[in-house]
Amino acid sequence: MNGAQMIAFTFEMSDGLVKRALKGLTDEDLMKRPSDQDNPIGWLMWHKTRVEDCAMAAIACEEQVWISEKWHEKFDMAPEPKQIGFGDSLEQVMRLKCTKENVIGYANAVRAKTTPVLESLSAEDLEREITDIGGGAIKTGEYLGRVASDYHQHCGQICYLRGFITGFGWAF
Repeated sequence: MNGAQMIAFTFEMSDGLVKRALKGLTDEDLMKRPSDQDNPIGWLMWHKTRVEDCAMAAIACEEQVWISEKWHEKFDMAPEPKQIGFGDSLEQVMRLKCTKENVIGYANAVRAKTTPVLESLSAEDLEREITDIGGGAIKTGEYLGRVASDYHQHCGQICYLRGFITGFGWAF
């Protein structure tokens, strides 16, 4: 197993945990938050998926699922490839129109692209330079490390918020 395959494996494991965290929640629950200074589950789920989609598109030199499969329409947003949530104000965060069906559907559509892309990468591919969303050049392996770190942090936040919403025991 190479590094990219290991990242694919950890994405799958975290994805299963997050989907378990979403079970039993309503669309309204997706926008609950501990205070008016925090991001809700729905936005976190959307954001982590947007980052993953953006990264896989850059690595595979393909169009983002957000645009190619018109997921932006389901979220009532523009097909803007750089709109992934970085720098969003709390007002922008709370304007996101998401349903449980859409956040899970979008995550599944992106994962269907992510796994084969990651499993196909060789050690040489991980050394290849790509352009990240900010416009700078970065090695594919370094980019994947940053994306994985961001992804797993948001998965933990989603699980924490699930406990905040429904209390202890949701994961059992």
